Amino acid sequence: MSPTVSFAWLTGASASSGHEHILRIAVDETNKKIGSNFYEKITYFDEGLTATSKLILGNHATDFPTTEGGKAIAKFYNFQGSTSDWHHKKELQNLHFLRSWDDCNPQLPIDVIEKSFLAIDQATSAAIEAYKSGDSDLFQYLVGHVTHIIQDGFSPAHVRRNKEDPSKVDDICVYSDEFDEVCVHEDLDVRDS
Repeated sequence: MSPTVSFAWLTGASASSGHEHILRIAVDETNKKIGSNFYEKITYFDEGLTATSKLILGNHATDFPTTEGGKAIAKFYNFQGSTSDWHHKKELQNLHFLRSWDDCNPQLPIDVIEKSFLAIDQATSAAIEAYKSGDSDLFQYLVGHVTHIIQDGFSPAHVRRNKEDPSKVDDICVYSDEFDEVCVHEDLDVRDS
């Protein structure tokens, strides 16, 4: 059984990640809206670590940073350390629209929102600068990364929204089981595929 099939079988996730599929649709709709092929079309089978699309690689690298896209994103954040674990760092969880934490407390939800929006803003600004300077790869990696943060902000594995008014956030999860009364993002969650 291939790793992708094994992962799908174990977690219930499809071979094509929801993140990637949403990005694929967004590229198609954006190109239609602006009337050009500004973003290269992403084929259905272009996914994960084997993707050729720099947008997909940047999106995917937010969770799996060992790719070239992940290295570019880690460099952007000036992260010192192994790129194989930068996304698990307790102080960088806002990149996943999750609560970062210190040794005592998780962030308040409003702080997560502010820090995640700041990461989106900074990465978007850097993507624009990369585009202006002709660095197409970095531009696409960063746009893919930004879309991932936004997507995580709407994932029930990350954010608990109010049932009566989904525009309101009831809780933002933490990638740790150390804290009571805070929703936990599990290691494998099919709602996050």
